[in-house]
Amino acid sequence: MHQLVHTGEKPHICNKCGQKFGHITNLRRHLLVHSGVKLRPFTCDICGQGFTVKGSLYMHQRVHTGEKPYTCDTCGKSFSLIGTLNCHKKFHSDDRPIKCSHCNKSFKCKSHLRRHLPVHTGERRYTCQICGKTFAHHEAMTRHILIHTGEKPYICEVCGKRFRQRSNLKVHMRVHTGNSKEDQFLNSKTQLYSNIYNLRIHEKLHTGETPFKCEICGKAFALRKSFKTHMLCHSGDRPYKCIACGKAFKWSGSLKMHMKTHTDEKTHKCETCGKGFRLYGNLKRHKVHTGEKPFICSVCGKTFRQQNCLKAHQTSHSGEKPFSCDTCGKGFSTLGNLRRHQRIHTGEKPFKCAECGREFNQSNSLKAHMHIHTGEKPYVCDKCGKSFAYLRNLRCHKCV
Repeated sequence: MHQLVHTGEKPHICNKCGQKFGHITNLRRHLLVHSGVKLRPFTCDICGQGFTVKGSLYMHQRVHTGEKPYTCDTCGKSFSLIGTLNCHKKFHSDDRPIKCSHCNKSFKCKSHLRRHLPVHTGERRYTCQICGKTFAHHEAMTRHILIHTGEKPYICEVCGKRFRQRSNLKVHMRVHTGNSKEDQFLNSKTQLYSNIYNLRIHEKLHTGETPFKCEICGKAFALRKSFKTHMLCHSGDRPYKCIACGKAFKWSGSLKMHMKTHTDEKTHKCETCGKGFRLYGNLKRHKVHTGEKPFICSVCGKTFRQQNCLKAHQTSHSGEKPFSCDTCGKGFSTLGNLRRHQRIHTGEKPFKCAECGREFNQSNSLKAHMHIHTGEKPYVCDKCGKSFAYLRNLRCHKCV
């Protein structure tokens, strides 16, 4: 039976879903998934999550303890699971033997390919028993269930505040340390890194080393990953397709963000005003309460909340328009403006009114249109007090 580990043979097949197993005990344990029996006798004392096997409970508890007993000999990075370490070790080699048959993307581990495949197949094996929502990955479903239970398993050791996600706890901890990511970068002359690999990446900021060069446009990159991502800009391939509306994307990350437009779930909450956001990046951009604008234009002194807004603004001084339309050749200072312009040629109208079904090519047009249904008239004439649903109507009124 042990030899199956070396041969990779999996003779025991589930007659429900076809999944294969090397040992009969693993198949029996798997069959509980299809039987509907919720036999999870091993419960975590901290968060209450149940497990069918005691070993799974032990591994899960490392989430709370932070224990990472398995260390990479090459870079010193530590992991809570030996399987994760073995998978990580492959990142120190250039070998990527496992390819996706849909988009030719290559992977070092079979597990990474399995996680990637639902992007193409649309398969969502995991279903929330409370609301029926389906998920491609078990981890995503587990995070979602916390919305229904109200459970917040991640606790701040300083003030006791609880969070649903570990990433939110990490962001919160900066309140106690007094440093944001930007502060740490700007204020520290000496950076500390958790492993040698991250230190080597950081050192390229000082050396200016950019060994990966694009032969098409000449742009150079410090990291191979950044170079590969950039190369998609020159390709017309859009292998990642939304199963809800059919829209295709070049990057899996873009598809993941887009998929959130098809759900009303807003898991990222502002701690000051309670406003919810689908994307964590949108929550960060929401900084309206602090009034913080740390990015300053060196030409005119105008300040901005976000670095990308500053970069877009700086093109107004330089006149640079690096983004060109493939159809008509018109140039734009930002990628967002180019994408909005391209909808004129494609006729795409991705923003649909839920009340009347009318479609728009820009989100701002949809927002303005919604005033018809809500009766809201936010644009007020400062001379006579008359209000209007549209800004253009106010401007016409002022001309009279």
